[in-house]
Amino acid sequence: MPPRVSRWGQYLRQRLRRVGNNVVPLQTRPADADSDSDSDPGLPFLAESSASRVSLTDVPVTEDANAHNPFFSRLPPEIRHQILMEAFGGRTLHMDVRLSPPMLPVSKREPSVIAPFELPHGGIGADLDRFSGWPVEVLKAAVEARVITPIDINGDDKHSVSPWQWWSCVCHRGMPHAVSTTSLCEDQCVHGSNTYCGFYAGKAPGKCLVGCTGWLLACRQAYAEGIQVLYGTNTINLQREILTDAILRSTDLSSGSTIPPAIVPTAHLARITRLEIAWDLSLATQPFHDDKQAAARASLVERLAHLARSDAFPRLAHLVLAFGDSLYQRPTPPATCLEDLDKGLLDPLRAMTAEFWKSRQAKVEKRKGGSRNQDAPILQLTVELPTNTFNPLYERTVRCGGVYEQGQSYYQRRFWRVSIVKVDEDGMPAENQEEKEYEKKEGDEDDENTDKRHKIVDCGFWVKAGIESRLNFDYQGNPYRLGTVATLH
Repeated sequence: MPPRVSRWGQYLRQRLRRVGNNVVPLQTRPADADSDSDSDPGLPFLAESSASRVSLTDVPVTEDANAHNPFFSRLPPEIRHQILMEAFGGRTLHMDVRLSPPMLPVSKREPSVIAPFELPHGGIGADLDRFSGWPVEVLKAAVEARVITPIDINGDDKHSVSPWQWWSCVCHRGMPHAVSTTSLCEDQCVHGSNTYCGFYAGKAPGKCLVGCTGWLLACRQAYAEGIQVLYGTNTINLQREILTDAILRSTDLSSGSTIPPAIVPTAHLARITRLEIAWDLSLATQPFHDDKQAAARASLVERLAHLARSDAFPRLAHLVLAFGDSLYQRPTPPATCLEDLDKGLLDPLRAMTAEFWKSRQAKVEKRKGGSRNQDAPILQLTVELPTNTFNPLYERTVRCGGVYEQGQSYYQRRFWRVSIVKVDEDGMPAENQEEKEYEKKEGDEDDENTDKRHKIVDCGFWVKAGIESRLNFDYQGNPYRLGTVATLH
């Protein structure tokens, strides 16, 4: 990257950042608006109109609108794109919404006496936990920087604000310019806790913030070019399950005339190419919690079905799904119930990747008018599992001669799980998709009796070690938790 372009990016971040209010601006639906019983009425949904699903970038910008602006009139588009990339592109960004009073404007806050190295990641706007060991000065500043009575901040009940507040930050869970070895479920950026912020250039807390709001509000063309960089070049990280579920439900347009409420414009979701999602689902519980396990497995299938639809994230190419430590909570070792883990976890993931490939292939074929096409996008999916669940699955893959990689460290081990799709001569998904008849192991050759009218397309996903499990098992299969002896019998 040329030094001049890099300096332009730093200039934009310093001049156009709105400190303490770095979220992407969205319209909000009043807290008392009608909504489904499955949704919290206070969530900041968009207005229930067709206009809420149309991005401002869909409206063309007139050529003479910015004729006197040297940034747009003298710089070519590719240079402007590089500058915006330096300013707020090519990163991993956390998108979060939380129950919290809104932040006061910077001009109305008390001067901060906290040293920059003592500030949490993202500043005092992070979701700080009072029991996480933060100094009293930090917690006090976080409380004083918020509106005390957020019900009526303008002196008029008509302008009451939603109890849900948007917040975002740049992810610093790994070293700069290095592959992070920290599990997605161990990421504490949204809670202000990270140990790698000091290794990033810049001054805290500005270097932890996205810093794009000022640019997006500058003019229509700035918004059009900036929103593409914001959603199209960054990895969007979602850890709040209520936000993730609201986004996934908003993409379901299969109900016909009923349009689900949207919390993020679907035009913005359509630009996302890289996505990280953390889920905390109990897919293997103790016998007396069968109802909880069944509900969790049904929820997983529903969420994966939303992700697999072609109209949900049409440009999605990289997806990371991380499961929390509550995935396996049985008193017996996971190695004794691998078939049940396949049924409740891996099989739905296999079905999702296969459905993703088929839906994208059908959409590309339809767009090309029925012409022959072999280049359907394949989702690069990575699944992170707790170590107590991952280890026996990895060992089984090694014993059976499957595809696996040891990596450079213990936590970089992973194995490949195959999802098989049968296609016809034109590269389209065949009508008969009975996977059991077409499953094959690594190194198997095609049988002479195989139907030559069809061929097999191997798509799948990587499974890697995720969060360190608190529940573990000794060599005799007895359960114990880190630091204490478990009593799960």
